[in-house]
Amino acid sequence: MKYKLSHLLILLFLTISFTFAQRAPGYIGKRINIHGMFQAKYSLLNPTKDGSAGVLSFNKQYGIGLEYAINKRTSMIATFQTYTTSKSYEEEFYSPDYSVYINMNEVYAKLNTNSFSLEYRKYPFSLAPMGGFIGYIINYKTIDLRQPKQLKSLPSSERPFNQSPYSLVSLGLSLGKQRIFFNCLAVSGSVNFLLPLELGKMGYFRNLNSDKRYNESYEVYRRILNHDMFNLKMSVGLLL
Repeated sequence: MKYKLSHLLILLFLTISFTFAQRAPGYIGKRINIHGMFQAKYSLLNPTKDGSAGVLSFNKQYGIGLEYAINKRTSMIATFQTYTTSKSYEEEFYSPDYSVYINMNEVYAKLNTNSFSLEYRKYPFSLAPMGGFIGYIINYKTIDLRQPKQLKSLPSSERPFNQSPYSLVSLGLSLGKQRIFFNCLAVSGSVNFLLPLELGKMGYFRNLNSDKRYNESYEVYRRILNHDMFNLKMSVGLLL
């Protein structure tokens, strides 16, 4: 009799625990998702890290993130990502005595970027952090411009003006779906859009005939704008 009663009590305890977990925020009571991320940006017109562009060219970025389920339908995510890409130049460069000519079609500057984001994510049709979601993103990034070594042959006063490191604040939208495997593995895929808040940094309306020294910042910001505007992201995480 005692043997059967102990089994009954264990079964009752497991049933109550499972029911409580299902009602608690998170998947089976698990509210934290620590994940690694991979993003790919198709690069048909703009150069990638190695300076290539074309049908099979992609910019790649990697990162880590922490997601916390606030309640049954929403979560907050903090992420850090890093990537390197390249930018081209709009004009040619000559030394003051015209003894040095640099064909800028053959060289590229490196952009080393660190990106920090906060995302408020909603799961309208399922229990967070599982199912389809829509995310609202605020992003801050720092950009370190490394000029090509060919420009070092020019006097410093004749080189393009470099104000690195640069910074940019953007707002974004994320649309995707997250699935749970083995009650502990979270796998998600999403489409992400980012647009900068500081549009004045793009320099679209600057005076191209100005006598001021050539400033790289305009091209830096526009290159990052093109890189971030549309991305595909995949993440794999562990539920805790």
